[in-house]
Amino acid sequence: MERYERKRSWVWYLLPIFVQIIGGIIAYYALKPDEPRMAKDCLYIGITLTALNVGVFVILLAIGFTFDQMFQSEFRNDMMWGSLIILPYN
Repeated sequence: MERYERKRSWVWYLLPIFVQIIGGIIAYYALKPDEPRMAKDCLYIGITLTALNVGVFVILLAIGFTFDQMFQSEFRNDMMWGSLIILPYN
């Protein structure tokens, strides 16, 4: 019995682009019987975009914590010195 192969649309690549790893997994299992190469490509796109987003998130989080610690230490120093200044009472 001959198996009919369908040519899948390039629109399947949009699923992992917009939904990332979940979209890549869905596209992989939907495309695997007909287009195994395209299925693997969709899965790789989803994994890559997810890793990229996690990496950018971690970098931005580290930058945010760095600035937060820097500004908190400046605020703490200002408050410490500000409490030692005694102004004359009129």
